[in-house]
Amino acid sequence: MKDCVFCNIISKNLKSNIIHENKGAIVIMSDNPEVEGHMLVFAKKHFPTLELADQSSWYYIGEILNELGKRLKSQGYDGYNLLSANGVAAGQSVKHFHFHVIPRKKNDGINAWPNFETKPNNTSDFFEKVKF
Repeated sequence: MKDCVFCNIISKNLKSNIIHENKGAIVIMSDNPEVEGHMLVFAKKHFPTLELADQSSWYYIGEILNELGKRLKSQGYDGYNLLSANGVAAGQSVKHFHFHVIPRKKNDGINAWPNFETKPNNTSDFFEKVKF
C-alpha cells in the first residue's frame, strides 16, 4: 500500500534503520523510540490487524522475535516486552499490524503494563463468548 509507512520501508521508498529482514518479516529501530533499543517488527505483507495475517507471516515474525530475544540476552538485557495495539479501540495508529519490542533490564523502572482502574467481577460470560 503506497500510503503505509511500513510498506514504504519494505519497498525501500522510505529510509529506516533495518536491523534484519527475512523472507516474510522485518525488524527496524523505532524512529520515535520510547526507550533505548525500541524496535518494531512487522510482516512484509500488508495486514491491517493481526487476525488477518497469514501463517507464513506469523512464522517469519516468530523467527525474528526468537533471534532478537537471543541477541538481547547476549547484550545484557534481562527480557523484553512485546507490545501491540490491534484495532482503533486499542490505540492502533499505523494500519499495518506490528509489534513494539522494548528491551528490559532488571529494575529499569519501566512499567509496560497498564494500570487498570477497575477489575471485572465476573468473566464467565466473556469466556463463553470467546472459547473455541
